[in-house]
Amino acid sequence: MISHIEHNFDISKRERVVLERIKDNPDLHHNALLKQIVPEFMAKTTFEKTRDSLLKKEIIFVKTSGNVKFYVFTEKYEEKIRYRIEHNTNNSYHDLKLKIKKLNSNYAHNDIDGKILLANFILVNLIRVDSGFTNIGFCKRSKKDIIS
Repeated sequence: MISHIEHNFDISKRERVVLERIKDNPDLHHNALLKQIVPEFMAKTTFEKTRDSLLKKEIIFVKTSGNVKFYVFTEKYEEKIRYRIEHNTNNSYHDLKLKIKKLNSNYAHNDIDGKILLANFILVNLIRVDSGFTNIGFCKRSKKDIIS
C-alpha cells in the first residue's frame, strides 16, 4: 500500500532549479530565464507552474522594467519561510492532538485497513511535526549556540 501523504520531491527539485537560476543570474528577464531552464530541466508549463508556486509562497516577486519582467527574491523571504514553517507546524500539531484525543474511540471501530491508515497518518504527522519544531528551534538559536 502506498501512502497518499508523501512529499513530492520533484516539486522541490524544480523550485530549487528556478531559484538557483534567479540567484545566479539576477539580470535575466523572463524569456532569457525560460530559455535557460526549458527544455533541459522542465517543460514550459512546468516552469510556469513552478514560478507561480514561488510567487504564491512569496519567495520571489515580479519586477517590471518597461514591458520586461524580472524575478527578484522577496526581501526577508527567509523570515517569511520560517513563519510559514512555524505556522504549518503549529497547525499540524493541533490537528494531531485532536486526532490522538479521538484515538481511543475511533481506533476500535475501524477495520484493519482503517487502523493501518490511522496509524500511518499519526506516525507521518508525528515525524512532520517533530521535524518542524526541530527546524524552528534550530532557526531561532543564535549562531553562538550552534558554533560552541
